[in-house]
Amino acid sequence: MFDLTPAAGRLADVVRAVGDDDLDAPTPCPDYTVGDLLDHVHGLAVAFTMAARKTPLEGTASGDASRLPDDFRESIPARLDELARAWRAHEAWEGMTRAGGVDLPGEVAAAVALDEIVLHGWDLAKATGQPFEVEEGLL
Repeated sequence: MFDLTPAAGRLADVVRAVGDDDLDAPTPCPDYTVGDLLDHVHGLAVAFTMAARKTPLEGTASGDASRLPDDFRESIPARLDELARAWRAHEAWEGMTRAGGVDLPGEVAAAVALDEIVLHGWDLAKATGQPFEVEEGLL
């Protein structure tokens, strides 16, 4: 087991600092603007929280800025915190779960959640001119 809290917290910091003028900016993800990527992060935070709780959602966390909540600077960090807390439960790491339409072992789902947090944290930081560092052990 590893703790997703530091990486989720760092991504939350980046989200809180995204300006309204940044929302239409391109990101390193070719098909996503910053707004699209924020919506994707919101969706993946919910999906991987539910995967940890073994009550998975169907579908994938696509990115569409038109669905981005107005309070994204508060709601996405709250969802990321909830995600990290959900993966602190030992049961989350055991058995099978489902995320993004894929069945996978709990421990693999946790690793994918961490990858999503770190990679998209870097993407958002790069697109908005913010620094992004994560503990070496989580890379």
